[in-house]
Amino acid sequence: TGGGGAAAATTGGSSTSSSSGSLPFQIGATIPPACSPATTNTVNVGYYQSWAKYRPTNCNPVVASQIPVEQFGYTHLIYSFAGISSGGELQPYNGIMEEVAMYREFNELK
Repeated sequence: TGGGGAAAATTGGSSTSSSSGSLPFQIGATIPPACSPATTNTVNVGYYQSWAKYRPTNCNPVVASQIPVEQFGYTHLIYSFAGISSGGELQPYNGIMEEVAMYREFNELK
Protein backbone atom coordinates (compact mmCIF):
# COMPACT_ATOMS: atom_id res chain seq x y z
CA THR A 1 0.00 0.00 0.00
CA GLY A 2 3.01 2.33 0.29
CA GLY A 3 3.45 4.81 3.08
CA GLY A 4 1.09 3.53 5.79
CA GLY A 5 -2.67 3.75 6.03
CA ALA A 6 -5.10 0.88 5.71
CA ALA A 7 -3.98 -2.22 3.89
CA ALA A 8 -6.52 -3.94 1.68
CA ALA A 9 -6.46 -7.69 1.36
CA THR A 10 -7.77 -8.99 -1.95
CA THR A 11 -8.88 -12.58 -1.98
CA GLY A 12 -11.56 -13.79 -4.29
CA GLY A 13 -14.37 -11.41 -5.10
CA SER A 14 -13.95 -8.63 -2.56
CA SER A 15 -11.49 -7.01 -0.27
CA THR A 16 -11.80 -5.62 3.23
CA SER A 17 -9.77 -2.99 5.02
CA SER A 18 -7.73 -4.20 7.95
CA SER A 19 -8.59 -2.59 11.26
CA SER A 20 -5.00 -1.63 12.12
CA GLY A 21 -4.42 1.95 11.01
CA SER A 22 -7.89 2.29 9.45
CA LEU A 23 -10.15 5.24 9.85
CA PRO A 24 -13.40 4.42 11.69
CA PHE A 25 -15.48 4.41 8.50
CA GLN A 26 -13.03 1.99 6.81
CA ILE A 27 -13.12 -0.81 9.39
CA GLY A 28 -14.82 -3.83 7.84
CA ALA A 29 -15.64 -1.99 4.60
CA THR A 30 -16.24 -4.29 1.66
CA ILE A 31 -14.74 -3.10 -1.59
CA PRO A 32 -15.94 -4.66 -4.86
CA PRO A 33 -13.16 -5.95 -7.14
CA ALA A 34 -14.32 -3.77 -10.05
CA CYS A 35 -17.41 -2.10 -11.43
CA SER A 36 -18.98 -3.46 -14.57
CA PRO A 37 -18.54 -1.23 -17.63
CA ALA A 38 -22.28 -0.52 -17.75
CA THR A 39 -22.16 1.19 -14.33
CA THR A 40 -18.76 2.84 -14.54
CA ASN A 41 -18.34 6.46 -15.57
CA THR A 42 -14.80 7.22 -16.59
CA VAL A 43 -13.40 10.72 -16.75
CA ASN A 44 -9.95 11.27 -18.19
CA VAL A 45 -9.00 14.95 -18.11
CA GLY A 46 -6.34 16.68 -20.19
CA TYR A 47 -5.08 20.10 -19.11
CA TYR A 48 -3.68 22.47 -21.75
CA GLN A 49 -1.85 25.69 -20.94
CA SER A 50 -2.07 28.13 -23.82
CA TRP A 51 1.49 29.30 -23.29
CA ALA A 52 2.73 25.76 -24.06
CA LYS A 53 3.16 26.87 -27.67
CA TYR A 54 5.84 29.37 -26.57
CA ARG A 55 8.08 26.78 -24.89
CA PRO A 56 11.62 26.45 -26.28
CA THR A 57 12.05 23.70 -28.86
CA ASN A 58 13.89 21.54 -26.31
CA CYS A 59 10.92 21.75 -23.93
CA ASN A 60 8.14 20.20 -26.05
CA PRO A 61 6.19 23.20 -27.39
CA VAL A 62 2.58 22.17 -28.13
CA VAL A 63 -0.36 23.83 -29.88
CA ALA A 64 -3.89 22.64 -29.17
CA SER A 65 -4.25 20.76 -32.47
CA GLN A 66 -1.32 18.53 -31.41
CA ILE A 67 -3.10 17.19 -28.32
CA PRO A 68 -3.54 13.42 -28.89
CA VAL A 69 -7.11 13.32 -27.54
CA GLU A 70 -8.01 9.85 -28.83
CA GLN A 71 -4.59 8.33 -28.13
CA PHE A 72 -4.83 9.29 -24.45
CA GLY A 73 -8.59 8.67 -24.23
CA TYR A 74 -9.41 12.15 -22.96
CA THR A 75 -13.09 12.63 -22.15
CA HIS A 76 -12.63 16.21 -20.96
CA LEU A 77 -10.16 18.95 -21.79
CA ILE A 78 -9.37 22.04 -19.75
CA TYR A 79 -7.93 25.15 -21.40
CA SER A 80 -6.01 27.63 -19.36
CA PHE A 81 -6.42 30.50 -19.30
CA ALA A 82 -9.45 32.51 -20.33
CA GLY A 83 -11.32 35.39 -18.84
CA ILE A 84 -15.01 36.00 -18.30
CA SER A 85 -16.46 39.42 -19.02
CA SER A 86 -18.84 41.19 -16.64
CA GLY A 87 -21.59 40.07 -19.06
CA GLY A 88 -20.61 36.42 -18.56
CA GLU A 89 -18.93 35.95 -21.95
CA LEU A 90 -15.59 34.36 -22.73
CA GLN A 91 -12.86 36.93 -23.30
CA PRO A 92 -9.14 36.72 -24.03
CA TYR A 93 -6.92 36.22 -21.02
CA ASN A 94 -5.28 39.53 -20.12
CA GLY A 95 -6.68 41.02 -23.34
CA ILE A 96 -4.36 38.96 -25.55
CA MET A 97 -6.43 38.76 -28.76
CA GLU A 98 -4.29 35.90 -30.16
CA GLU A 99 -6.06 33.71 -27.57
CA VAL A 100 -9.34 33.94 -29.54
CA ALA A 101 -7.88 31.91 -32.42
CA MET A 102 -6.40 29.50 -29.88
CA TYR A 103 -9.85 28.99 -28.28
CA ARG A 104 -11.23 28.09 -31.71
CA GLU A 105 -8.38 25.64 -32.38
CA PHE A 106 -8.93 24.05 -28.97
CA ASN A 107 -12.70 23.75 -29.51
CA GLU A 108 -12.10 21.90 -32.79
CA LEU A 109 -10.81 19.00 -30.68
CA LYS A 110 -14.28 18.02 -29.45
